[in-house]
Amino acid sequence: MATAFALHSSVCVKSKTSVNRPNNCITSRLNTPVRTVSLSAEFRLSSKKSCRANVFQVRASKSNKESEVAPEEEEEEEKEEKKVEDIEEVADPVELLPMGGGETGDVLEGLRNGFLSFRSKAEKNFPELIDQLKLTQEPKVMVIACADSRVSPTMLMQTKPGDIFVVRNVANLVPPYEKQGKFHGTSAALEFAVCHLKVEHIIIMGHSGCGGIKALMDESFEETLATNPIGMEFIPNWVSTGQPARERIRRTHPNATFEEQCRECEELSINASLSNLLTFPFLKEAISSRELHIHGAYYNLQELSLKTWSMDVKISKPTVV
Repeated sequence: MATAFALHSSVCVKSKTSVNRPNNCITSRLNTPVRTVSLSAEFRLSSKKSCRANVFQVRASKSNKESEVAPEEEEEEEKEEKKVEDIEEVADPVELLPMGGGETGDVLEGLRNGFLSFRSKAEKNFPELIDQLKLTQEPKVMVIACADSRVSPTMLMQTKPGDIFVVRNVANLVPPYEKQGKFHGTSAALEFAVCHLKVEHIIIMGHSGCGGIKALMDESFEETLATNPIGMEFIPNWVSTGQPARERIRRTHPNATFEEQCRECEELSINASLSNLLTFPFLKEAISSRELHIHGAYYNLQELSLKTWSMDVKISKPTVV
């Protein structure tokens, strides 16, 4: 079968965040390009601050016109306000606690307190969902993201438990299909998500300032790959999955700075991994039958923006001559 694919640009979400608050609320502004591709009904960004803004507008309206509002109108406004506050609580189920939290300032104590906060809010805000998740999971979306501590898909996309199936590795890479060896973490996750959970979308999400991509683009990469010194025994072999992207960037951007080359490679390596998905027979079959859709996403930490796109794959029928 012949395979052709095209990348379709989607939507870039830019956000500003208040760093002075314990709960970093995000306001989103959508810049819609010529062609916008919706990933799925389940995949959406929840904006806590925009929810709060609506609450404030309701309260302000109520305060300014309090003397002339009829009882039935006031009751409707209170219902709307309660509805928005409920949405706000569900959209932000986990309170952001400092890593050094807890009375002793211990890091592990902070994590324990974070879990206790999550459990309290989960039992209060969506007990039915928690009961359902005790029995099964039915995520519609799989996200392959970087292991970088700053790039948490569940937090960035404000999802609830059970919404997305996540696998994270160094540089959010997908290796090509191969059956040699026994230890295939990312490949096993793909097999489980597609063949058993029947997810409908796979998103590969990269980010700016990726340490794995810096290791890939480093001048000494090939030497390190050959010698595997202590401290670099596993990283070079793993990130070599992105070598096609590295070679293309070095060929097309020979005079760019190292930082510029890394920035280009961070996005190009996502597309290389999207192409590698097509080397898995069960993925290729699901994609060709339109049961599965694949997408790329790039999170810019400096701009607090998220760029997304989709890969449209067309697999032609074989011809006999």
